[in-house]
Amino acid sequence: MKKTLFLALVVLALAACAPVAQPPGTIPPDVPPEEPVFCTADVKECPDGSYVSRVQPDCDFAPCPPEGPVAPGETETAESCAAKGGSWQRRFVGFICNMPASDAGKPCTDSENCEGMCLVEMPADTEGACSEFKIVYGCVNPMENGRVTPMCID
Repeated sequence: MKKTLFLALVVLALAACAPVAQPPGTIPPDVPPEEPVFCTADVKECPDGSYVSRVQPDCDFAPCPPEGPVAPGETETAESCAAKGGSWQRRFVGFICNMPASDAGKPCTDSENCEGMCLVEMPADTEGACSEFKIVYGCVNPMENGRVTPMCID
């Protein structure tokens, strides 16, 4: 009986000295909290024209987005587009090869006169200029039949 009582006391003493298990994802009280990491606010331009910033914890630049997918019906790659003088551009539907318009900057009063669009700087302008690229994106002021209708094109 003394042996059993002694053994029980030893087990209880060992159990009292054993470390308490922490729930997963918690920091034990004897570990100091990590200092906050502040990264510089600079950015890096990616090959597709987008930008990435630095990310914690090492403050390395985030990876650039992949080169694809290409827009439906698009058969170009960034390399083949550049080789023929185009601009490889990210759009909502994917990447496209946007070719420069041969008549860029030519005075116009209607998009029928241009490879791309007839654009004006200000809606009050009476004459526009043909767009730099065949496909136009963003918020622009196109001129059709001498009238300007501001719009945003995705």
